[in-house]
Amino acid sequence: MKLMHGLSNATSMNELCEGCKSEPAIGFTAHLSEIRRMTGPAALTLSLLMLAGVLLTAGGIMMLVRRRDRTRGLLMLATGLVMFGNVAIWTLPLS
Repeated sequence: MKLMHGLSNATSMNELCEGCKSEPAIGFTAHLSEIRRMTGPAALTLSLLMLAGVLLTAGGIMMLVRRRDRTRGLLMLATGLVMFGNVAIWTLPLS
């Protein structure tokens, strides 16, 4: 069985390319040529946002668990979650 090879906006098997229709697939997918990859500064920025989000979330949880400074811990946690939200918004497909 062939694995899915891309994200799809197709709503039915009729919208797929002939190569995709000929082999049984798990679900239905768009052709590889339709996938757009993020490169350059945008990819670097999102990677750094994810790293900062992980560090801020972990630091916030650690501050809350160790009961050091509850206000700063909550702010760090909220900031990390906002960063994850920003990355999710920027990586969602437009259509």
